Amino acid sequence: MATSRQVEVDGRELKLTNLDKVLYPEAGFTKGEVVDYYAKVAPAIVPHLAGRALTLRRFPEGVDDTDAAFFEKRCPKHRPEWVRTAAVEAGPHAGVIDFCVCEDRATLVWMAQLAAIGAGLATLARLGRIQGIVSRAILNRLQRDGAIAIAVRVAVRSDEVPADLVAHADVVVDGPAGVAALLAELGARLRPSLP
Repeated sequence: MATSRQVEVDGRELKLTNLDKVLYPEAGFTKGEVVDYYAKVAPAIVPHLAGRALTLRRFPEGVDDTDAAFFEKRCPKHRPEWVRTAAVEAGPHAGVIDFCVCEDRATLVWMAQLAAIGAGLATLARLGRIQGIVSRAILNRLQRDGAIAIAVRVAVRSDEVPADLVAHADVVVDGPAGVAALLAELGARLRPSLP
């Protein structure tokens, strides 16, 4: 495999570099294979990222080198001109930050080119919605039992969240602990109905 090449993704030019660099040492997956995977799964991933400011989790030396890994809030200045950004007030000390927004397959492939293996939501609200309105509830194991169910109830039952926005909210499970927590919650709810 060539170490770098110029590609076209849905009509957008993109330079891919270091394609033979191993990002997942245990499995031997290279950056080129990760980029190819992101390109193939884009139809399933992009709808969940679209319209949201993203913080990129970059692993330039691979997923095992956590010392080299970093979070990138500000969308890189060297981004292609077609990568959309969103200016979001990030607090009194950080000010306004231009976050990346992934609206299409080409942007997702560009993010994979950066070895951005994880992309977290910078805000739970979709861009253009009322500030502070939660449009996504993220499930992850919290410190105390029951905290997950409480967090979801707060997001859904809050008087500040109009019912029409709740109807369009997504529930996201974050990481293995989130999956375990979701399964435990579902099991607890289904158990009374089982024989």
